[in-house]
Amino acid sequence: HDYYAICAHEGTMLTTDGRLCAAAGADACARCLPDRSATDFRLREVALRQLLGLVDAFVSPSRFLADRYLAWGLPAARMHVIANGLPEEPQVAHRTTTGRRNRFAFFGHVNRFKGSTLLLQAAARLAADGVDHRIDLHGGTAFQTPEFLAGFQRLLEAAPGAVHHGAYDRAQLARLMADADWVVVPSLWWENAPLVIQEAGRHRRPVIAADIGGMAEMVRHESDGLLFRAGDARALADA
Repeated sequence: HDYYAICAHEGTMLTTDGRLCAAAGADACARCLPDRSATDFRLREVALRQLLGLVDAFVSPSRFLADRYLAWGLPAARMHVIANGLPEEPQVAHRTTTGRRNRFAFFGHVNRFKGSTLLLQAAARLAADGVDHRIDLHGGTAFQTPEFLAGFQRLLEAAPGAVHHGAYDRAQLARLMADADWVVVPSLWWENAPLVIQEAGRHRRPVIAADIGGMAEMVRHESDGLLFRAGDARALADA
């Protein structure tokens, strides 16, 4: 479900200055995390390869994630792509409205990787341009630094159309999605197979997602959603 074996930076395949990382390596990882040596990263890789060599089969929920591990060195014969399953649940009706479908929802942990701050920057642009909209952010903020939380709060205050509702339980998801016209997945990292995209599809909510990783694999542009240039607040606001 993630890149922890490949990437020592919280398994995100992002550099510590926020750039997408195409391929991890001992020297590149040491530049990214300078408190550890290239030798440390090489030993980490050797140990993980030995452990993964004991595994008979690997299952990835996306082609993108599978390809990353194949490029890293896992044997193709042992890799299988199987989409995540969802429990049975009835669809929720579309919101009744005679106006524009301008209610957007974010579901996910509020952290520096999931793109909640990018979404708030886009919301501020919409407000400045006089675009009528509402954005509901659903997700907890556990384990985040005071600096990140302070920045998130500043961006929230600068986006009058956005509201942060805090953590939610999965059992509440359908009810919360009932009030949304669109689901936004603005992640900054190579998400592999976000369950929220599948949930949105089940409830017939189109998705606005970053054009990278498994998100681009799951959302067909201008068919069941829209893709925007990852990390670009203006592109997200335009979408």
